[in-house]
Amino acid sequence: MAHAQQILTIGKDHALADECELALASVGGLRAVTSAARSPSQGVEAARSRRPDIVLIELADDLEQLPLLVEELLRASPESIIAAAYHPRFFDADSASGSAAMIAVLRAGARDFLRRPLSTEDLQQLIFRVTRTGTVPARPLGKTILFASNKGGVGKSTLAVNVACGLARQHRGQVLLIDTSLQMGVCGTMLDLQPKTTLTDAIRERQRLDEVLLRQLTVPHSCGLDLLAAPVDVMQAAEMDEEGMTRVLQLARRTYEFVIVDTFPVLDAMVMAMLDLADRTYLVFENLVPTLIGAVKFLSLLESLQIDRERQRLILNKFQDGSGCLNQHTVEGRLDRPVDHVIPYDRRAILAANVGQPFALQASRWNKLGRSILRLIDDVESIAGETSRLAGSNLDPFRNGNAGLERTSPSHVSPPFEGHQSEDDATA
Repeated sequence: MAHAQQILTIGKDHALADECELALASVGGLRAVTSAARSPSQGVEAARSRRPDIVLIELADDLEQLPLLVEELLRASPESIIAAAYHPRFFDADSASGSAAMIAVLRAGARDFLRRPLSTEDLQQLIFRVTRTGTVPARPLGKTILFASNKGGVGKSTLAVNVACGLARQHRGQVLLIDTSLQMGVCGTMLDLQPKTTLTDAIRERQRLDEVLLRQLTVPHSCGLDLLAAPVDVMQAAEMDEEGMTRVLQLARRTYEFVIVDTFPVLDAMVMAMLDLADRTYLVFENLVPTLIGAVKFLSLLESLQIDRERQRLILNKFQDGSGCLNQHTVEGRLDRPVDHVIPYDRRAILAANVGQPFALQASRWNKLGRSILRLIDDVESIAGETSRLAGSNLDPFRNGNAGLERTSPSHVSPPFEGHQSEDDATA
């Protein structure tokens, strides 16, 4: 599974981000996510939130401020590689001041200079140098797994909770479940927990948020997972934004081995940011015609947003095979894709959710539902092994990134979602 190299550009010139995108497009075997900041302060905040692999700063008129910017960037994101991009004409008027600026930027901590317009060869060499010098933190980044759907009521939250519980039994203290279903969060109820702190508290503390504080804001469950609960009401949910969510997710995967995210069925900028960060997204739907029609449109939209199929898995949930129901073959034909997991309908899952005792905690391979849930948990756990194999290759152990302050990949598209239903996920 190829991870995305995250690249942040900082500069007043809008063309710098475009040059970066154009150069990256010709780099074979690379998946990259770029973001752009137009001011130094915006760039430092973006570096602090996103922890990019590479930061490209524009070498322009404000020469005296450039060394200070480099120092601020390295304080905000010590593992990032800083490079400066310059036009040859920059040295035409005063070559002495230009050379002095380069020396000052190097002394401040910049690692390289790239001539503009950016070339594929130069940018590729920089990326490979980053890889060889081992800029990835010593502690491997945790894996971010999203559960998403185009409508409520399909059992998305139930699956997220059960997978998190199943993983936590094997990786105690290393699994974080984040309920980002902002206005209809049910993960706490399904775990029989009453959180006193929520995701909103983490957003409010984003400036001083670290690994210790993040764990303090979570609620532990007896199975070994930590829950970062959804906001308690609409007013708290209104405080959420893309920047804050990105900061929380970036920090979460530096703190936990597995970060399970239950999303809200509205494809806004915040969910798009989470999709960019995810190592894998599980798309949940049912074998009902209206739901299936929406799922087809949803998959098409993800393709237009360049969310790789490689990072997607399809889950046919609450499956019933009988008179009047669409069979698996028909579903796959309508989706034009194979279904990766089929979770059968079982009333025991409903009872387990109603009493706050996730089914995964007592799942057995002796019944269909137990086998399917355990198979899904195994699939999620295997992501760590896949990433480890990539990290040992000679290609690129790139970390996942996130779309930036100015998204240079496809812009936001209003999704063809059905109206949100109550997240009646007490039906697996």
